[in-house]
Amino acid sequence: MSALRLWPDNPSVLATQDLPPLDVSTFDRQTWGDVQRAINDALESFMRKWSSELSAAIGRAPSTHELARTLVAQRQRLRPRFELIYDERLPEPIRDALYAGFSADLADLQRQIEQSLSTEVAAGRSLRTENDRLLRVVRENTLVRALDDYPRPTSATTTEAAGPQKRARLFSRSARK
Repeated sequence: MSALRLWPDNPSVLATQDLPPLDVSTFDRQTWGDVQRAINDALESFMRKWSSELSAAIGRAPSTHELARTLVAQRQRLRPRFELIYDERLPEPIRDALYAGFSADLADLQRQIEQSLSTEVAAGRSLRTENDRLLRVVRENTLVRALDDYPRPTSATTTEAAGPQKRARLFSRSARK
């Protein structure tokens, strides 16, 4: 669990850990709860840091071209989160839940960015034509495209192909800015 505490600031720490694959039957319910909380805390810390960097980078973008580059670069900075989601040492149900939660987080962050741009126009802080250009760039370079950049785990794809199923939420959504 100490590796998970270090992970948000140093994602390579998990790769260097000689951890065996985790199995649900290995631990009692309380221990699994502790593992889940540690994973949640690590993901929330990572996403708080990433969201803060995203906001700052968007604010510094002097043009629509730079905004597009910023969005793409920030998607690439999500790679450590995908690596944790796909870590085969975690049981499939946990990896599936992490992926589903992350997918929802990205869609929610995308909506927040788009709503923020709309608020700027409504408040008179931005011209509609300028806002329309920014909104087009944000939509063309959507954060959700990160899901295409890193393929979904086979187990989750197989589950989805079998038909809609209600998934138990094992983890809460990450902190949002």
